[in-house]
Amino acid sequence: MQQEDLLFEKLGDHEERLVRIEDKLDNHEIRLIRIEDKLDHTATKEDLHALENRLLTRDDKQIALLTTIRDEQAATNHALFRHENKLEEHDGAIKQLQTDFADFQTKPQAI
Repeated sequence: MQQEDLLFEKLGDHEERLVRIEDKLDNHEIRLIRIEDKLDHTATKEDLHALENRLLTRDDKQIALLTTIRDEQAATNHALFRHENKLEEHDGAIKQLQTDFADFQTKPQAI
């Protein structure tokens, strides 16, 4: 009978250890599930490369637009400078005509 008691006692000890091990396994399983959830929401290397490509493409488009604006601004400035010179020439010609006309009006006319 004593041997049976010892066996039951050892069996009880083993059952307690098994319960503790099962509890630890449950805790580890819960932690693994949490880690998997975090990994599902974490960007992968491919995701980061795709984002980098989108950002670089957007930057390239903005640089192209800025280059176009700069080129158009240079062309506009050149055209304005050219027109400004023409206006000054016309201004000078008009002043000369006004002076000539004023002289013409003040001089007696021979018929």
